[in-house]
Amino acid sequence: MKRLSLLALLGLAACANPQDSSNEAKYPSHEIIEMEMNGKVVYGVLVKDSTNTTDVKGYELTLSLGDKAWQDTLILELTRNEAIQGEVIFSDAIVDDMGGASVEMSRFDIK
Repeated sequence: MKRLSLLALLGLAACANPQDSSNEAKYPSHEIIEMEMNGKVVYGVLVKDSTNTTDVKGYELTLSLGDKAWQDTLILELTRNEAIQGEVIFSDAIVDDMGGASVEMSRFDIK
């Protein structure tokens, strides 16, 4: 009986404290979004980041679509142990039904 109780407790502890790191969010992350603006659908980029300290970070974003590219910079004030997000909307980057939009992002420190 003690053996069964010990196995049950170990099973509950494993469920309460999962060790699978594949479920953890990876930061910083970015995602291409679409938004309606002035009667047109345009591309934007949603940026998410987190840190274990309070910090200010900058993000250089380049959105490419075909032979065109747009650049912008985003600054986020990161709060300790919280996921923060911000977005950049490229008002001239009209959504193309053919797709093919891509984004490059680099993060830099703000002092």
